Amino acid sequence: RFSYAPAAQFHKDATARILAHTEWYEVRIWSRELAKSTRTMMEVLYLTLVGHSAEDGNAKMRKRCVLLISNSLDNASRLLMPYRANLECNKRIIPDYGKQETTGSWQECEFITQAGVAFRAMGAAQSPRGMRNEEVRPDIIIFDDVDTDIDCLNPEIIARKWRWIEEAAIGTRSVSQPTTIIFC
Repeated sequence: RFSYAPAAQFHKDATARILAHTEWYEVRIWSRELAKSTRTMMEVLYLTLVGHSAEDGNAKMRKRCVLLISNSLDNASRLLMPYRANLECNKRIIPDYGKQETTGSWQECEFITQAGVAFRAMGAAQSPRGMRNEEVRPDIIIFDDVDTDIDCLNPEIIARKWRWIEEAAIGTRSVSQPTTIIFC
């Protein structure tokens, strides 16, 4: 539905990196229409539904707390919408994992799946303090279009936003559990 062309080798390489490492930090500086957000969504859905292969080869290690950050809450919610739609209606996901929609906790900017995975949208500079899903702090943090064109014209705004990213947003992660961080 979101991907209409075969994956290029750089897409496959990026996915291989994400799936091979439980702790990972990746910046995707791909041109428009090269599927940064789409590829990331497919990987995040895989990691939350299936998980990383465990080091011992036994149980899978699923990610359980996803934080998607954009330049505003409205934009972050818009970017989170395809995740929610796929968990509700994707005919490739539902036969294997079931519909993931839950009663009472299925909102535009925050929802928890039947499998117990929390997804939350957040605008840049909002307070991420206390973000967690039960005992799990964000173990996937996605930054997608965090800057606006106007922001990019002002180095002070960029410096302030970067400080917030490093200290507040990335600071929500657990230091004892592996985290995947992706910048689109």
